Amino acid sequence: MSETNYIRLPATLSEELISWLDEIALKAKVSGGHKLTRTSAIRACFTAIMELNVDGGGVKTQEELKSRIMEAYLKSAE
Repeated sequence: MSETNYIRLPATLSEELISWLDEIALKAKVSGGHKLTRTSAIRACFTAIMELNVDGGGVKTQEELKSRIMEAYLKSAE
């Protein structure tokens, strides 16, 4: 997907999530890679989740969606 296909999406994240994104970006840089942007890290997470084929049918809460994502991940690791 090229950058011209991206749509800007405002998202509200906790300080904990922002710190995690910054930590991932910094670890990439100090270990010989390049510093990732927060946006790049979020895109990578979304892309990985999409590849898990998560079933979102009937989901009512954020926690329930998280559980479905974790279940799909564990199935993919078998």
